[in-house]
Amino acid sequence: MSTLPYLLPSYFPATKNTITHRRPPLATSSFNLNHRKTISLSSLITKATATETVIEIEPSENEVDIATSLPVKKVLIPIGLGTEEMEAVIMVNVLRQAGADVVLASVEPELEVRLSGGTILVADTSISECSDQIFDLVALPGGMPGSVRLRDCKTLEEITKKQAEEKRLYGAICAAPAVTLLPWGLLKRKKVLLDYMDQTTCHPAFLHKLPTFRAVKTNLQVSEELTTSRGPGTCFQFSVSLVEQLFGESASMEIKKFLLMDTTDEISRKKEFNEVEWAVTHTPRVLIPVANGSEDIEVVTVVDILRRAKVDVTVASVEKTLPILGSQGMKMVADTLIKNAAESIYDLIILPGGDSGIERLQKSRILKRLLKEQVSSGRNYGAICSSPSVLLKHGLLQNKKVTAHPSVLSKLESNTVVSSQVVIDGQLITCRGISSAPEFALAIIAKFFGHGRAKSVAAGLVFEYLASQWQGLSVKLKNQAQQAGCFIDRQKKVSLRLVPVSVHILCKIVPDSHPHLFFECGFSSHVWNSVTSMADLPSIPPIREDIVSWIEPISNTKSTTSIVGRLVLAATSYYVWQERNNRIFAKGERRVEKLCDLILEVVPLKLTTIRFKPSSRVDQMRKTWKILKNSPT
Repeated sequence: MSTLPYLLPSYFPATKNTITHRRPPLATSSFNLNHRKTISLSSLITKATATETVIEIEPSENEVDIATSLPVKKVLIPIGLGTEEMEAVIMVNVLRQAGADVVLASVEPELEVRLSGGTILVADTSISECSDQIFDLVALPGGMPGSVRLRDCKTLEEITKKQAEEKRLYGAICAAPAVTLLPWGLLKRKKVLLDYMDQTTCHPAFLHKLPTFRAVKTNLQVSEELTTSRGPGTCFQFSVSLVEQLFGESASMEIKKFLLMDTTDEISRKKEFNEVEWAVTHTPRVLIPVANGSEDIEVVTVVDILRRAKVDVTVASVEKTLPILGSQGMKMVADTLIKNAAESIYDLIILPGGDSGIERLQKSRILKRLLKEQVSSGRNYGAICSSPSVLLKHGLLQNKKVTAHPSVLSKLESNTVVSSQVVIDGQLITCRGISSAPEFALAIIAKFFGHGRAKSVAAGLVFEYLASQWQGLSVKLKNQAQQAGCFIDRQKKVSLRLVPVSVHILCKIVPDSHPHLFFECGFSSHVWNSVTSMADLPSIPPIREDIVSWIEPISNTKSTTSIVGRLVLAATSYYVWQERNNRIFAKGERRVEKLCDLILEVVPLKLTTIRFKPSSRVDQMRKTWKILKNSPT
């Protein structure tokens, strides 16, 4: 095993700065460790030949009396050459946030491992040092050829087989179920009571390798001790499920809040203001400065996704060395130092979050100069999570619409904050938090190359990319339907299954489906046709694709047709969906005429709050909706 000289303590000089390892407040959990552990940067680094990474923890005064009798959950995550970096880093980060003792082990001769997208991680230990240890969970990331490297590691095979034989938790994502677990014989049919408990999922590109009776096209599948998932875009869901199985439902809910996954369905994915062109005639060049304490998920996710789109990404350390320690103690190796990166010009500079990391980014004079030159030259810049505070400190958010982590929103002017996962304002792009990092990276790809490439990259991630808000509405309704028609048996760890409805509840003729509900059903099509006729809108067939094709081209305009059309579509969709749910759950029914009356009452109320420029079309709209001339319109 080769020694990596820059990992010796001398390469991390003594510093007063420390990384604060935060665990979410899991007050209702049986493993409550509601406290902070201050981890010295230098103490995290040992030479690469060490058999165990030593972490010195300085307890605070109120931490000394914490009981240590509760066993810590121990997790093994192996990595090899070509492992998918998003999956490895997300799993390690989320499980450590939940309080697990996560061991990142290399199956290669060296601890330094280059992953599939070019990111270099330094493992905690070698897999050979883990052979005699007992783990509560073994989780395999995917990626190629990473999954093959894991498959060919005999030590890992023995560890995982023993894990399965002793009925302890194990999981795999992306290519790993088909490429790694299947050859090991760990997907053989088990003796279970229900067939759907004996199913497995994986990345769509490898699904054909699984036995057809066992393969399912779900993002997450839990079958007794085995959990599988599809790809980088489903890894947050996969990791939270592992947290729930290790620590319980309350812990998974707290982790969702920490990752901001609990509110992603309540706010829009992306909003853009003062739209400008980002496209360039050359390969876009992006700089991502990092520091000790930078949020590792945000760094790795953005780097991985942008490189998939063939963006030239440079990760530059503002420290004195290339290796840096992420927010959860993961060791990453930057491409270059910031002083060297400063010699080039970039089409976009992105600041990652992480409380300790942004403090160090903010102190970098070279980075401050680069950012000011970027803005003064009219080039693009961005920030994720808490890092917009760095831009604020440098005076680079004036008259800009932004989003940020809730913890820093109070520092921003209220009229500049936008409730959205991603906000673009001219040359500036900002992101709300960790779980929105994929959306952030795909929005950048769309700005540089267009929606086509963003959608192609998202497909490889198994991430649902939405080019417009109307597609978002369709997906949101679909998600609501799955939540309304599913159950989960937490005792047997069975994943969500859609309960089939025999016939559509509104017409009671054909099987239930979203295309039929919006608005091909006799009931809903009657509502749509009646309302559009009364609203003096074009005669649009009550077919979802036709409606989207009509509304999407005019959705960004301020014409009366666009505004009225969007309001009518939103109100009709809402009340038809509400009527379906009322009939399923409350057994109440309303006639078509009643729904039309409700829609025709709501739309003009909204119209009265909008100011229109005087015109003949506005006068006609007022007449149609019976709006008084002294109203705000």
